[in-house]
This record gives sequence, C-alpha cells and structure tokens, in this order.
Amino acid sequence: MRVTGALASMAAAVLLLPGIVLAESMLPENFRYSAAIQGQTRGGVLYQVRLGSDILGRCGPGCRDMRLFAADGREVPFVVIDHVIPRATRTAYELKATGYSDDAGRAEVVFTMPDRFEPVGSIALKIPDRDFRKTISIFGSHDGVRWEPLAEDAIFDFSSQVDVRKTEIPFAASSCRYFRLVIRDADQTALPIETVRLRYNGIDFSINTMKNRRLRIDGAVAYTPATEEGRVVYEETPLSPYQEKTDKDSNSVVTFRTGLPFDRVHIDAEGSYYYRPVRIMQSVSGKEGSFVPLAASAIYKFPLLKSVEEKSGVDTTRARGGYYRIVIENAGNQPLRIRGIHLSWVRKNLFFVPERDTPSHRLCAGSEGQGMDAPPYDLDRFVTAQNWNQQAFETLAASSVQENTAYRPAASHDRRAGMEKSVLIAVVLLLVIGLGYWLFALLRAAHRGR
Repeated sequence: MRVTGALASMAAAVLLLPGIVLAESMLPENFRYSAAIQGQTRGGVLYQVRLGSDILGRCGPGCRDMRLFAADGREVPFVVIDHVIPRATRTAYELKATGYSDDAGRAEVVFTMPDRFEPVGSIALKIPDRDFRKTISIFGSHDGVRWEPLAEDAIFDFSSQVDVRKTEIPFAASSCRYFRLVIRDADQTALPIETVRLRYNGIDFSINTMKNRRLRIDGAVAYTPATEEGRVVYEETPLSPYQEKTDKDSNSVVTFRTGLPFDRVHIDAEGSYYYRPVRIMQSVSGKEGSFVPLAASAIYKFPLLKSVEEKSGVDTTRARGGYYRIVIENAGNQPLRIRGIHLSWVRKNLFFVPERDTPSHRLCAGSEGQGMDAPPYDLDRFVTAQNWNQQAFETLAASSVQENTAYRPAASHDRRAGMEKSVLIAVVLLLVIGLGYWLFALLRAAHRGR
C-alpha cells in the first residue's frame, strides 16, 4: 500500500533526524584559544608535549575541554599525564647493634649490616621519644677498625608542639659494613640569643624547654639510595596580581584569581622566625560568602642548631581555577611582610600518536558550556601514569597561546538537550499525524469496499 510505504519512509527519516542534528563534532573554531605544535610528525610514533601555564590557565578543569587537531582539521586522540615517575621500592636493611657506650652528653652506637647488602644512602633511627634535638655524626668502616666520616646532621622532634620530626640521616652511597653513630646533646650556647625563646599562641620552640636527656633507640634501618625514580616534577610561576589586606582580627588576607590548576602555594615571608596557621579558600564567583575551604596547614621558620627549619608551602587538593583567598592567622603577632607568592603544580605532559605523517598540529582549549569533555580515547589504555616513562617517545614544543579570532561557540550540552527535546516532540507529532492519516485512509478504503 502506497500510504503505508510513504509513512514508513517518513518515520525512518524522522527517527534519524536527532542523530543528524546532534552529530556535530568539535572543530578548531569552537575553542577560544589555540597553540601551534610545529614539526613534522610520523604516523604511528608517540610524541610528548609539555603543557605550559599559558594553555593550562585557559582550559577547563582537568583539561577536559582540550582538543588536538591535525593540520587538515582531523581530531587527534591524546592523553594528559602528570610528570610523576613511579617510585621504585627502596631496599631496607635492619641493622644489628654490636656496640654501645655513653658519657655525659654523648652516646656512641655501632651497627652492623647483614651478610648480603647493596650500598646504602641513609640510616633511620627508631626513636619513640618526643621533644628532643641532638647532633649526630655517622662514620663508616669496612673492617670495624678504620673509620671514615660520612655525615654530620641533626635529629629532632617537636611533635608536642607542631608536626616536625627528623630521624633519618642521608649520606653519599656507602658499601661499608659497619656504621658508628655518635649522638651528642645540642649545643645551646652556640645559638644566638634571639633563638632561645620562640613562642606563638601557646606553641613553644624555646631552647630551654627541650631538656637534654638520653634517647631510647629501639633500632636502626639502612636504606639504599634514592634513585631518579620516584620523582615528581613541579612547574612554578609567580602570582601576579593579588590583593593583600588585614582583616578585623589582624589576619593577613590575600585574594587572587587564576585559572591555573595549582597543587601548592608558596608564601615568601620576611622574618628570622615565625609560625602561622594558614587557610586557603576558593570560590567560583568571588562574591563575599561564597568561599569554601580548600586547604589548611601552617608555615614556619625557626633556627635549629646549625640550620634553619622552614616550611613556606601549603598543599592544596587540586585547585581547579577561580577565585582564591589565603588567610594567614597572626594571633596578635605583627602581620608577616609578604615578599611574594608562587603557585606550583605537577608538570603535565600531553601524549599523542598521529595516524599518518602530518606537518603540524593545533592544540585548542577554552570551549564554553557543559558537555564538552573529550571522549575516552583508546590511547588512555596504552599510555598510562604507570608506564609513560618507559615508552619510547619524541618531544615537541607548543608555541605561545593565541586567541582564536574565528571563535564560534559550539552548541552547549543544555542547548543540545533542548534541540533533542524539540526534535523528539516533532517526531511524536509527525507520527501521530501520520497514524491519524493512515487510520483515516484505512477506514475510507473499508467504507468503499462495502
């Protein structure tokens, strides 16, 4: 029946319409920013591109709105991986104490390595005591008679006051079988007078509160040296501009805006010693009352024996871009003078494999709306955070980021959803009309047959 055939054809065409309307793929002009990746590439070869702060600051969270295009406009699959070289397991050797002596303000312990071992580069002491500081000298020997100096350092613990503890002493890799550790009381008289008393809001680093006493050493462990593996490579950039003020509680407040996905904030402050709790908050809009907690920690600086203990960084939980506020709690102390602030993040590398030889590529970012996430490319399964450093790849560089003068926003997720809804309504209406017409034709044909 011709009516039935026409109706079927119309229904098929209408049902295919949503796919036709929504099949629009992303194009280079759908992104606000782009950077050229110059250099002839060969098909089937893995390439690496380091992503700089200029492109990271202009793409969405997690680089989800980033795309890579070949010179002819084809979309090229890629994967972005943090520059973290997987850590190799260090070999640990339990040391056996084979000698001990002590005197006023001094203790000496001799440790022996097991029968079979690799060269070691540090010794960690098992010390259950809290609140102490000692100087320590380490000597090594192959025969237990002739000794050579390996390291002179300090061990300390402030855990009743603040989370600062050090009981592992590094030194150049050594194949010595015997190690002699000489532990002495800290020489308080050698410290300048201004370091003798250091207090902050109930936290006391004063030298005279750390009584010299014997330490209990439950054992020692020697570790093979740290290798190149296990490294995390950070990128860093100075923060500018930012606004600084003092609030009604005498806290130092710094406000800034950035699109960078930073992992750490470094605060460069003046002062020979200080301890300040720090809170970092973030907001999407920057409006008062919209900031939510992002990270909390402390920065400090104080002299210790022959060195200075300092912590200027606050780790964040993957800041994704927007407005930020740093609150430095002064608690009645003079506000710290901030010389500068730096943002750092784990370096991000982009990997891709061209299908065929290509003269150049174009990296794009900054699309509007939701639902612009890159699809799950197959490359994700083969180049991963666990094996990227074992791959054979060639390196390319991206040029400076340029604004796309031909920018044309793609249909957002909401807009596409609206289009789909409209198309489905049209489908239903056309089918209803078609079915009504088919029933009408059927009844008319039956009436004529009578």
